[in-house]
Amino acid sequence: MGPERQMLAALVATKHYFEKRTKSQIAEDLALSRFQVARLLDAAHAAGIVRITVELPSGVDAGLSDRLRRHFGLKRALAVVTADDAATRRRQLGKVAAELLGDVVTEDDCLGVAWGRTLGSIPESLTELATCPVVQLTGVAGSVSENTVELVRQVSAVNGGPASPIYAPFVVADTTTARGLRSQPGSPARWSCTGR
Repeated sequence: MGPERQMLAALVATKHYFEKRTKSQIAEDLALSRFQVARLLDAAHAAGIVRITVELPSGVDAGLSDRLRRHFGLKRALAVVTADDAATRRRQLGKVAAELLGDVVTEDDCLGVAWGRTLGSIPESLTELATCPVVQLTGVAGSVSENTVELVRQVSAVNGGPASPIYAPFVVADTTTARGLRSQPGSPARWSCTGR
């Protein structure tokens, strides 16, 4: 493609992709046929004048996500491209998880929360969440300031739903202690969540 045709292809592409003009409008503006405009757009792609990329701002790899979903027969899967250092990686995963929760959790759901450093990074990016019960899935794990009870509190503070923390250790020494904890009023054995 010579320089004059390249310039015309670039002009057509600019009008189409940036100015959001239809092929018919461009054809009328430039005294071309609609088919000439379509061929110029194809030529612009072929010559590398126009390069289209699809990038998700959250770092989700759409292709890998789809392959994972199909391979494991899942309804949804998200593969995230992350930084090399662990703290940044946890923040990036927490942000995507927070966005996913905002998309999939409904008022008919009951959100179960466990503990992990990556899960602990979700609340800083969680801006909206359907109002539903937030329940703790395990006993207390984590440090004094970062633990499952605190995570349940932070998530329920965002969604305004009822919080059901477990004020008991993650691990106990014997079955007698475990039975005693389960028999306490408000213990998880007595909870019920309706939903899907």
